[in-house]
Amino acid sequence: MEFAGEIKSFDEFRSIVRGITPDERYFFRGEGRDYYSLIPKVGRIIRSILPLGYYDENTILERFKNQAIGLVNSSPLNEWEWLALAQHHGLPTRLLDWSTNPLVALYFAVAEPMGNVEVQREQLAVPTYQGDAAFYFLTIKSAFIDTNVVRKPLKHQYVGIYKPPHVTNRIRAQSGVFTIQPDPKQPLDERLKKSAIRKYRIPCAAREEIRRELRLFGIHQAFIYPDLDGLAGYLQSILTERQI
Repeated sequence: MEFAGEIKSFDEFRSIVRGITPDERYFFRGEGRDYYSLIPKVGRIIRSILPLGYYDENTILERFKNQAIGLVNSSPLNEWEWLALAQHHGLPTRLLDWSTNPLVALYFAVAEPMGNVEVQREQLAVPTYQGDAAFYFLTIKSAFIDTNVVRKPLKHQYVGIYKPPHVTNRIRAQSGVFTIQPDPKQPLDERLKKSAIRKYRIPCAAREEIRRELRLFGIHQAFIYPDLDGLAGYLQSILTERQI
């Protein structure tokens, strides 16, 4: 992974994005904390708490499927869709969230005000600077995973990109895609060549200005989460910032 510098303003962000070449396929990720490495949530749990294996991870997903049946409007059609749905609702999985929309990724990097950033000291996943955020560019040439060929995501043997059908309004709004890797404990950046991922640090002091600029472009909580919870959170945030 290459450290490419800092993003201190929305204008700097736009300048960076303008430099994207149209012949490359990019994916974007924003992190509210500046971690050393990109490790899926289940990988951080395995490294810091207990040695989960394939069976345990699979069992957690099976329990989610069994108990979620009555809670979803339309059931996912395969294991990949179930895994994406579980990831989207906070279940620890070996997926990492990315977006094809750089503005969406930037939102996730700066969504939390600087006073609300929690520093988590998980084993080998300690933030490099307290309160700073991170923005990532991923360039990967492999084709999207064909779920008709690769049916079992937990047995997938290489780093790949999964583009889910838009099974929820949130996935649709967020232009969501996922990376998956065979060993969730290993940082994604260690499995790819250094130039495949570029990382920018966003200083804590830049969060508020960037968040306000994103709002002018229609990227806010109600857009990212197109439901009543998202709307309520958006209205609360602008009341808190005394914008209305």
